[in-house]
Amino acid sequence: MVEPEELFLLKHAGEKKVDPLVSRRFALPAGRDDNAISCTPRRILLSRINRASSKVGNAFSPPTAPSHVAWQRINTGPSQAPLFLSRLGVDLNSGTHPVNSTKTLQYVFLPSYQVDLNMRAIAVLPVLILTAVAAHTDAFPSPEAFRPLSTQMLDSVISRRQGIVSSGAPTSTLEAGILSHALRSWVDLYSWCPEGKNFSSYLDAVLDATLPSFKSANASTKLPMDRLTLGYALLNLHRPLSANESAVLSILNGSLALQPRTPEGGFWYYIYANWSYLDGTVSFLPFMAKTGWSDTEMLLQLHLLETHCAHQSGLLVHGYDASKTAVWANNSTGGSPFVWGRSMGWFLMGLVEAYPCVPQTVQTFIRNTLKTIIPVLIDLADNSTGVWWQLPTFPGREGNFLESSSTALYIFSILKASRLQIVEPSWDHISKALKAYSYVAKNFVVHYGNGTLGYNGTVAVNSLNSTATYQYYTTRPIVPNSLLGESAFVLASLEVERMAFDWWNNKQTK
Repeated sequence: MVEPEELFLLKHAGEKKVDPLVSRRFALPAGRDDNAISCTPRRILLSRINRASSKVGNAFSPPTAPSHVAWQRINTGPSQAPLFLSRLGVDLNSGTHPVNSTKTLQYVFLPSYQVDLNMRAIAVLPVLILTAVAAHTDAFPSPEAFRPLSTQMLDSVISRRQGIVSSGAPTSTLEAGILSHALRSWVDLYSWCPEGKNFSSYLDAVLDATLPSFKSANASTKLPMDRLTLGYALLNLHRPLSANESAVLSILNGSLALQPRTPEGGFWYYIYANWSYLDGTVSFLPFMAKTGWSDTEMLLQLHLLETHCAHQSGLLVHGYDASKTAVWANNSTGGSPFVWGRSMGWFLMGLVEAYPCVPQTVQTFIRNTLKTIIPVLIDLADNSTGVWWQLPTFPGREGNFLESSSTALYIFSILKASRLQIVEPSWDHISKALKAYSYVAKNFVVHYGNGTLGYNGTVAVNSLNSTATYQYYTTRPIVPNSLLGESAFVLASLEVERMAFDWWNNKQTK
């Protein structure tokens, strides 16, 4: 049994003792949050957004990112070799780590931020290892083994030039937008790392490659709602925007004002008349929150989705047809017949990302929604692996399969909602999200042997412009190294790694 107050579990290869001198302490400012830091200064009134691009440059120039306190590295002995965060992927049942047996490892058992360690859940869970710190010795064959998975995955994405060279998929705009968010989130957490400059440059390159497609507000309404993820990326840049970027931001906001709507006022997701997708939440809600749209407008969109997409499980279905004429539309609500995993994930991510910047009325809606949905998701996770299914409400049914992008989005949303205390942190929920993460890191992450990673298990586009049957959803192809899955995994990894840093900082200040 793990003693609640004894958080360090020293594991070592070959039953050799860990040299207490081979140690280095890291201190990170507590309570840091990438969204909360600069949310309010970046909220922009619509009147400012609609100015000519030559006049809105300053309006769209986000304030310089706050200078965070540098990490303090305190030597505890002479001639220390540096410590690095090791890749995660610990076997929850055995407590072993899939690394070279010559490596000396210090495993850290981490609690949640506000979770009582005396909760009895700890006593019945397997030894839960959230992250590892590897003592760097000459025996280490490669630095890959002791770099965070978030860093390794982004390095791999860059090596494949993903996000710059379009995948050609209908989701290519969303891919670029979510990758941009993942890159910016990494830089927020690891601003002191040398990779930061490279990742920031790559973020600029992704934007340079995608922004020219937005020519006018009216033309942009013909594009999927996904386009607004790029606007959100622009709003979160830690540098002043160029004149072209400011113009694109104005175009994107103007396009949302012109977006076709259902008779009740719900945004069309794409060109399909009166169809609203749950997916669109990750695009429109954070963007609306950062650009000063009213709480009335935001609540309208959320209320319509919640009403028309309601499912008996407590989750929400893929989307709805307000005209109720689609072949799949429910006669009463217009809702589609199935809860689709990734659509549910985009919805949750949109709520969590927008939360720090929305008015209190919208925050209340988000809290209540997450309080309902998260426990349902926890109950629907696969008992053996901890991850989620392509169609979450049919766990284990023939044809259904475990899906990696939705799982990563759920992990991210559960952990971030707990960290920001949007929902009351629950060790049961957090530990199960971490169990899922461990499985993902061990089974969906691919190590190619050349220093790069891949990501498997991500399903291709699922559209309501289809029969939307069980067979349709369960026969969609799997796309290796899909940016949607990779970026979601990076975001989930950053939440796990942030837990490690916050815990370590709190431990050192006691």
